[in-house]
Amino acid sequence: MLFPMAQQKTPAERLAALQEQMKAAKEDLKAAERRRCEIIGAAVVALLKSDSEFKAAILPKIREAVTNPRDKAAIETLLV
Repeated sequence: MLFPMAQQKTPAERLAALQEQMKAAKEDLKAAERRRCEIIGAAVVALLKSDSEFKAAILPKIREAVTNPRDKAAIETLLV
């Protein structure tokens, strides 16, 4: 025999491996989403500082979208 028999995994072992793969994939997706948010956030902040038309258009929408009072206070310095 050229290849030794691979040890067969039990259904529980296969399930555990799949769950670990799913967890890793979800973590990768979250990291990618955070990175996209960082990129977009940096671009928006730069535009708020440099483009008065953009600021006038987006400012009311940002204020409406941010509902947490602590978050509103934190971003207000950027928006003035």
